[in-house]
Amino acid sequence: MAPGASGRRGEADARIPRTAQSGPARSGRPRRRASGWAPPSGGRGYGQGVRRRREGRRAGRGQAAAPRTSSRARSAVGWRLAARTPRRRAEVPSGSAGKEAAMARPVTVGLDGSPESLAAAGWAAHEARSRDAPLRLVNAWPGTDQKDLTPGREAAWHYWAERALGSARAELDADHPDMAILTDQIPGRPAPVLLAEAERAQLLVVGSRSIGAVAGFFLGSVGLELAARAVTPVVLVRADAHEDRQGDVVVGVEPGEPGEDILEFAFDAAARRDGVLRAVYASRVPAIRGDAPWVVDVGMSDAREESEHALGEVLAPWRDKFSEVRVFEEIASDSPARQLVGVAAGTALMVVGRGPRQVGFGPRLGPVTQAVAHHAACPVAIVPQR
Repeated sequence: MAPGASGRRGEADARIPRTAQSGPARSGRPRRRASGWAPPSGGRGYGQGVRRRREGRRAGRGQAAAPRTSSRARSAVGWRLAARTPRRRAEVPSGSAGKEAAMARPVTVGLDGSPESLAAAGWAAHEARSRDAPLRLVNAWPGTDQKDLTPGREAAWHYWAERALGSARAELDADHPDMAILTDQIPGRPAPVLLAEAERAQLLVVGSRSIGAVAGFFLGSVGLELAARAVTPVVLVRADAHEDRQGDVVVGVEPGEPGEDILEFAFDAAARRDGVLRAVYASRVPAIRGDAPWVVDVGMSDAREESEHALGEVLAPWRDKFSEVRVFEEIASDSPARQLVGVAAGTALMVVGRGPRQVGFGPRLGPVTQAVAHHAACPVAIVPQR
């Protein structure tokens, strides 16, 4: 090599970026290109060219090119499509009977697949038949607005809801083949969903379940909220309630309070059964002090006569309107709640009222109605008094 050649070559190498120099790569790795490198105009990288060639082959075979989505996005979309099912719409039988049933306000049942809700559906089917009304089965599921609702949980909710509605409807169709039965799945919490459904129904029926370790209590938070806030009568049915609706109807009467809606519901229910209504008026008689026993007897007798007269006046107009109903008046000197719970055994239906009272954050049940709803061993109808 000529003298000075190595120096001139070193100067030339210094002007060439290190990453663009030729020669074998260190450790067998390909050299990186200079940071300013870009493919020629109109060119394409290796990955882009392979993708376009694949799309061209699909197009040649008559197939649409696949969308460019990541594997994570494709997985999420697949889960969503698998879990998302269209909302079940109300199914109405064809023909004139189905059209007439669709026009009538239904008897609505809150169904979640529990034994209590299935018993409520069976009881409501008999009630709908006696009213010539369609039966509507409603299932409320959490909905997509919940933060912890994953696609898997959403799919599971849909599956179990469809299964509960399908099995209940199949059983009811077998027992009542000519009845119009509608089913629906509605996203949302059970209480708000059923409160909205109650506005379009003539009766709302729900299961009354035991709440665990509290013995003798048969009303959970959802049933309590529905009974206190629904604008239509609410019937609470226990799991062991018999679907045989024949028997006495019992109504709790308070002569000093407005109760036209309550008495109308009770008389109508008795007329559609075997025509027997037991009107119970219970009140604690104040203690009577006297030196002689006959003073106490006279006082008790006078109090009973006054109660009988007051009860008779309240029932008189309804006796005339429902002349086919046999009415038995019962006067008791006891706590109203204890007396009504005591006569509930063997009763077809217990009817109590709820006034338009506002306490705290909203309406609530009175002490007598709440005790009957929790402890009565029969279906309980809670009627709002307007």
